[in-house]
Amino acid sequence: RITLLLSIIWNAVFLLMSFPFLRLYAVSEETRALTWTLILIHNIGNAFIFPFYEPLGKGLRAAGDVRFTLWVSLMTSVVRMGFAFILGYLIGWGAIGVAAAMVLDWVVRAVCFISRFHGGKWKSFKVI
Repeated sequence: RITLLLSIIWNAVFLLMSFPFLRLYAVSEETRALTWTLILIHNIGNAFIFPFYEPLGKGLRAAGDVRFTLWVSLMTSVVRMGFAFILGYLIGWGAIGVAAAMVLDWVVRAVCFISRFHGGKWKSFKVI
């Protein structure tokens, strides 16, 4: 809960600060709008999904459940690359498709790690 709260606060502050900072750069309005969209996708995903995949994944690793977290990370990376290709190239979303694939990767990791945590198998590993 603390991680979720701090993640929301951090990402909200960064989001609010990014718009004025974007004005400092001499870029086209189209570039500024795309950048803003990418920041928005990243920060919303990061604020609400990060607390469920990153600290939980590290906690599972620390408890000795390294093999599971490794395979989840490898498989979701394949998911990310595949969906980045599909959304970014085949569907034509470009950078926005790649950002959406990244958030999808985070969601899949979060679901896997939450399921593993609640399943309790991580408790059976011996740690030095």
